[in-house]
Amino acid sequence: MKPDFFCIGMQKAGTTWLHENLKTHPQMAAPLLKEPHYFDNLHLWPGVFKHLCHEYYAESSIAEIRRAILDNLRWDIDTLLQTLGRDPAVDLKRALWMQSLAGLGEGILSDDWYQRVFSMATADLLVGDFTADTYLLDSAAIERLRLGWPQARFIMLLRDPVERDWSQLRMMLGSSTLAEVQEALSSPQMHGRERYAEIIDRWLLGVGADAIHFEFYDDIRQDPRGLLDRVALFLGLEPPADGWRSAQVVEFAGPRAALTAEIQEVLVERNREALEFLSDRFGGVCLHWRRRHLETGATAGPAS
Repeated sequence: MKPDFFCIGMQKAGTTWLHENLKTHPQMAAPLLKEPHYFDNLHLWPGVFKHLCHEYYAESSIAEIRRAILDNLRWDIDTLLQTLGRDPAVDLKRALWMQSLAGLGEGILSDDWYQRVFSMATADLLVGDFTADTYLLDSAAIERLRLGWPQARFIMLLRDPVERDWSQLRMMLGSSTLAEVQEALSSPQMHGRERYAEIIDRWLLGVGADAIHFEFYDDIRQDPRGLLDRVALFLGLEPPADGWRSAQVVEFAGPRAALTAEIQEVLVERNREALEFLSDRFGGVCLHWRRRHLETGATAGPAS
């Protein structure tokens, strides 16, 4: 049963970059929606909103999914109009894709709907769910996921926790004051994301160390093809013969804004335990993250 693997996050850690590159592999198919938000809408957000005394509206989540479907359809229509007539076989394939994508507007978040997200992937091709909030699921939800997809593999991309938080805050707020950041950090959207030890240990216990693979955002810049090779091998695929030359080798960059010293101080304190845990667990680049933020003399600067 599809999908074959889950890229479970983290949000703002390169999941879109990984999706765009992996789908160029000849043994990989793309889902109709990169992020169907199936498990998080069923098993995560209702509990988070209730815990923080916020109202959770399932209709809002469904509306967001419909907007994503429409955005993808607009892109597909524009592409089809630009290339129409060059290759009838390609035109037909794109038309069938658009028909399947449009069909996702009905029955959203049902079990049947979730399977239809991967309906364009044939049995001989791998396809993944790239919902970047899946990593926040609790143990019970992970168990349900594992029971439904016992053979699935899981990929988690990790990023400097301070930079990850700041990137998400910029996405949520744009240019922000300290007061706005402090308010946003208490919102459902930011809840629990700093608990790296709990999150990672929960997934290791829930799916087993052999079924989950960790990579680091820094390698998107420093070793993109090496990162893609490691992920492909983890999924049981040989790296492509062209060495990912047709793939993108830079991350998607959001709007830039200076991380001020006062905001950085708040984010460092929020992520202090995470920085220490990651450096102890993984070493390598995580040691650099820890030194950057926790050693005396760390200063604020632009974050991308």
